[in-house]
Amino acid sequence: MLAITVFFVIICPIIGIPIAIYNTNKKGAMKIGAFFIMLVYLAFLGYHFTPTAYSDLSRYYSLYLFPASNSTLSGYLFVQAGSDSFFLVQRLFFYVIAKFNNMQMLPMFTSLLIYGLGFFTLNKANSNLEQFEVSKNNNAQLIFIFIAILPFAMVINNVRNIIAFGILAVGLSRDLISKKRDLLTALIYLVAVSMHIAALAIILVRIIAYVLEVIISGRLWKLIIGIPIIGGIMYAVFETELFQTFTEKGTSYFTGGGTSSVQSWFGAVDSNPLYKINKAITFLLLISIVWFIIKTLISKNDSKFRDFFMFNLVLILFIFVWMTRSGTTWIRFMLQLMYFLPILFIFTKKYNYFKLVWCVYIGWAILWQIYNFKVQSSMSSSDFLNMLIPLRILFGGN
Repeated sequence: MLAITVFFVIICPIIGIPIAIYNTNKKGAMKIGAFFIMLVYLAFLGYHFTPTAYSDLSRYYSLYLFPASNSTLSGYLFVQAGSDSFFLVQRLFFYVIAKFNNMQMLPMFTSLLIYGLGFFTLNKANSNLEQFEVSKNNNAQLIFIFIAILPFAMVINNVRNIIAFGILAVGLSRDLISKKRDLLTALIYLVAVSMHIAALAIILVRIIAYVLEVIISGRLWKLIIGIPIIGGIMYAVFETELFQTFTEKGTSYFTGGGTSSVQSWFGAVDSNPLYKINKAITFLLLISIVWFIIKTLISKNDSKFRDFFMFNLVLILFIFVWMTRSGTTWIRFMLQLMYFLPILFIFTKKYNYFKLVWCVYIGWAILWQIYNFKVQSSMSSSDFLNMLIPLRILFGGN
């Protein structure tokens, strides 16, 4: 069966990938093989992705890869870091990629990381859902929704932000679902922030969700225990350049983009009818999830997942705030939520109303994938055919 999956992924991924997704519900080698072949194909897509000349990905080639390729490890990580000295993980990532002397390795490894971290997070979540007897054999549904809603072309161009959110997804899953609040989870959070400053905003969302949950549940002793941890985080932020970087970036994007190029981009997005439709459909889904979470928290159902629900509630409210502002910053934070939307689907799919909402959202997300490929890449029709039929490359398809 695994050989059949590999065959179809190579010959016709449109058939092969759904077979691989279905096989993630299996056990043992079949399941591992299904995840492996999907990651290989997604890495292949990343390797053959061609960005537009003005995309973030093209900018990273000259801004990070070229300087790193001509530097020593210590020189690039420390001497040339300047105000970016805290972001060692980010700089190490670019340094390793640069040493391949092949620019296409950047989108390839970006694809491998963001989907690999997503698959790991959702597979672990599925195990927890089965352990707590919430639902069984949902891996295929979780993986399908994740692949369908995460806009490939957008995240491949994004690089730093989305990799940080992928790392955070692993840490948040350990924290909120598996209840593993240990040194490893704290280290994962630290690595995520060292990859991109936006991860700090998500950690602050986690802290707010923790405080709210403690207050609502009346377990104030947990707040007393958490004060040293929260205080330590705040001290680390204020005593490094993180606070200045965080506030400058946040203020810039919140007030319209800062630079003229970003303001111009934000203005173009705000007037684009497809972006307006995307925001409206996303808002419909999110407001429905807010209703479900509040209802669940009040009724005290699924108590083992209260921390998970509270975090997602605060994150959605945070996204709502950014939706009122100009531009696409809300989409960036939406990318973090996309790692957990498949799990929320499992909790809500039994309601007829949600079945309709999810159908509309996932259907639109697939169309949104196609649109993003068109506007965020400079690929020819032949390039797209090579992605859909990888075997063409072996025969010089062009």
